[in-house]
Amino acid sequence: MIKALATDLDGTLLNDNKISIHNQNALKELKENQNLLIISTGRPYNGVKPLIENYNLNVDYSILLNGALIMDSNGNVINHKFIPFSTVKKIINSLDSIYPEISIETGYTTYTLGSTAHNLPYGGKKIIHSLDEIKNENLSLISLCFENIKEHEIDLICSKINTEYRESCIAFRNTKYIDVVPIGCSKGNAVKFVCDKENVSSENIYTIGDSFNDVSMFKITQNSFTFTHCDDKLKYYVRYVVDSVSECITTHILEDVASELSLHNI
Repeated sequence: MIKALATDLDGTLLNDNKISIHNQNALKELKENQNLLIISTGRPYNGVKPLIENYNLNVDYSILLNGALIMDSNGNVINHKFIPFSTVKKIINSLDSIYPEISIETGYTTYTLGSTAHNLPYGGKKIIHSLDEIKNENLSLISLCFENIKEHEIDLICSKINTEYRESCIAFRNTKYIDVVPIGCSKGNAVKFVCDKENVSSENIYTIGDSFNDVSMFKITQNSFTFTHCDDKLKYYVRYVVDSVSECITTHILEDVASELSLHNI
């Protein structure tokens, strides 16, 4: 029976923009057993493609921009949704007095508003000084980075966006970030979409992540994982707590496969 692992990147599969040798080996074993590997991240394609190439990852699907863009192993677009430009402009203008670091994603190009935008660890970035410079682009994600305010204040901003713009977009908090994506988009919805396409049932889906934008993934399966170092509030949403992606793969996914084969051969 095919299993599917949907893994977040930053803080999950990646640390300091690197994949540990233990995680690399576990991913290789996962694929050698004919299972699906799904990357599920807030990053755009320009932030994921170099990683896939550098580590020679055998990725079946890339869920990007928190579910706004889905691509297959060949880089073909399976689904892509957008936020109206008028909504993008209203949200950003409403934050003038707070001064977050802002980036805006098409899926293939990352636009940073002003030269002070946070240092994203990938290419394909362009600095703009006015939103009107990208008014003709199809925009799929707004990333807001808040360095100097407390988490509960970030939560309030996130709630306000979800209340005022609920007809066109949805916001997720990820530590000091807020990611805003088109309405109906989430990592969970995208993972379910892909697994339905591949006829993988919920009991064979495994999801792992380290932040609150991963909760939608946790909710679609009982095989949900986060890490021992993560916020206790996040642990409430998962069934298992592990130390690494490799532990999730070797002691749960592959062990479950071995148990099923053993029962089948009885």
